Amino acid sequence: MSTSDHIFLRTGLGVSEVARGLAEALGGQVVENADGAFVSRPTTSTDGGEVGGEVRPNSFVVPAEPEPDELSVLDNYDTIFEVRATSGDQTLEAGRVFTEIVEWSAWPALLVHNLDTLVSAWNPSAGRTDFPGGTTPDAVDRALWQPYELS
Repeated sequence: MSTSDHIFLRTGLGVSEVARGLAEALGGQVVENADGAFVSRPTTSTDGGEVGGEVRPNSFVVPAEPEPDELSVLDNYDTIFEVRATSGDQTLEAGRVFTEIVEWSAWPALLVHNLDTLVSAWNPSAGRTDFPGGTTPDAVDRALWQPYELS
């Protein structure tokens, strides 16, 4: 079964600028073409794989005035970095990428596994939190992620 990890960022920048920043943070490279902007770097595994993916605007935003059960910590993060690894442990590699990004930038960030599990969050005022397993980015777990909710 395929897994995915997404890093949601609040940058206020365009996709190209974010991609260049991510490449700098990761010591990686940017490829921009008609399909979008992609950032990658070698994995930490010894088999020569790559980790990275597409950088794009956040398309998971709910309406401006959501119902209480529609709230999500993903709202108001403007950019998504989809992280996939061609080798090694996908989840471990995504966690390392997240750490490298938050150590490099002041951009608020969320690490989300399979779009349904909130793994970690960081912002300058709240610091970093690694959430208990099973924490969702949805309203049901708002008490846990509220310090990372942006307006």
